Amino acid sequence: MSQIVAFTDKLEILRSLDSIIDFAKSTIQLEILLYLGLKKGYASASEIAIDLGLKFKSVYDALTKLARKGLIEKKGGGYLITKDGREFVRNLCMLVSGNTSLRGNVEELRNLRVMVENFVTANYLYDIILALGCAKNHEASLDKLSKLIGISKARLKSYIELFVDNKSKSLRLFEKVIKYESKIPIIPFVKRKKKIYYRLTEQGLKELKRLYEYRRYNRNIYLKLLFRITFSLSKSEAYKKLIGLIATGIIASIILSVISGSLWIIGAWLCIVQALSALALISEYVG
Repeated sequence: MSQIVAFTDKLEILRSLDSIIDFAKSTIQLEILLYLGLKKGYASASEIAIDLGLKFKSVYDALTKLARKGLIEKKGGGYLITKDGREFVRNLCMLVSGNTSLRGNVEELRNLRVMVENFVTANYLYDIILALGCAKNHEASLDKLSKLIGISKARLKSYIELFVDNKSKSLRLFEKVIKYESKIPIIPFVKRKKKIYYRLTEQGLKELKRLYEYRRYNRNIYLKLLFRITFSLSKSEAYKKLIGLIATGIIASIILSVISGSLWIIGAWLCIVQALSALALISEYVG
């Protein structure tokens, strides 16, 4: 397990260096910047998405943020890395390799990409373990995990499968579970759809308990309750769903109040909104 621990330790260091790109939340930005550093000429958003196996929307959002930071620029129908972007890549290379005499050539960028890919894998692994740790029975579908982490199902599956049937027992972090959707009672002959789920193994649970974020979550009963109410596996997902729930509830309560001619429905919902808002606020400061 020493390799994963080493990755996690270095990942924590990289996470603290967020003056330009927050590696914990912007892994896709980092991958795209390295990709453009290796690319001769410009590349379109769709080309980047295909080459990196990412969702187009995730790529487009990341490109927009990188452009705002001045690390890339839009030119014609594509994107180019800027001088500041190349400087960032060189600095990152010095951080990862410890080499202080870098020329920033293509070979060095390729080597850097290989090294950073290890951190990217560790970062996704960190997020997957944490998400499953917050899920009921420590399991979730591939679809759910893909939406939560923001990468394609095929790419996410390739990361997870590395730790499903690994030759080393200490690296078998996940168990693959095949489930089938329930049959529709009135249409018994309809073929049930197969869904892939992943569950933390005993070794996966050991790694989960080492994660600082999970230890905070585990002692925060308010955050746990918020996750259960919103059926979420992360804070950002819970807050988005909470905002949607509150907005939908307000609209529905207004309509029902108009139909019934009574304001008690709006009043009741506003009380619920206050309780949910208080829960979200408390969950942020406890643990």
